[in-house]
Amino acid sequence: MTARQIVAVGLRLFALWLCLAAFQIFWTAQALKKMTAEWGNPSLLGLSLVGLFVAIAAVVWVMSGPLSRWLVSGLGKMENVTPSTVDLLAVGCMLMGLWWLKEALLPLIRLWINAVAFASESGESAFRWLGNGGKLSVAIDILQIVIAGFFVRGAYPIARWLLRQERRSLPSEHAVDP
Repeated sequence: MTARQIVAVGLRLFALWLCLAAFQIFWTAQALKKMTAEWGNPSLLGLSLVGLFVAIAAVVWVMSGPLSRWLVSGLGKMENVTPSTVDLLAVGCMLMGLWWLKEALLPLIRLWINAVAFASESGESAFRWLGNGGKLSVAIDILQIVIAGFFVRGAYPIARWLLRQERRSLPSEHAVDP
């Protein structure tokens, strides 16, 4: 199995995860039943959000091959060999970045939906409704999204750096004497 194939499998798992997250968003929209006057039908909002997430998941599923080719573009020739340590670390960095992206993006969307819904009820802007704690949470989520992008796109440099650090930290007394 090549590194590209491993990343493609990871992308498909990410697509499944997005489908599960869609239902979390649906229940958040259902919690907004108090907002029926401003938001219309919360069931319709929830279903449209589920549809959006499922559509994104379907695109990720279908495009997992081209996406994995793009993500491992720094690998060079793709052969069906046992992946090297750098390949495995890079794949791990990419998958960790995708996981982190999911973990930061969903709370950000949920917070923003709540802010828009409840701010319209109180007659103030969503940004003002967030308050200091909400603004800090938004900033942290955006920072996590940026870091996730760094891990996904910069996986090979990160993997090479980690291996260099590991080699430097090995004590010389563990060297094999002939």
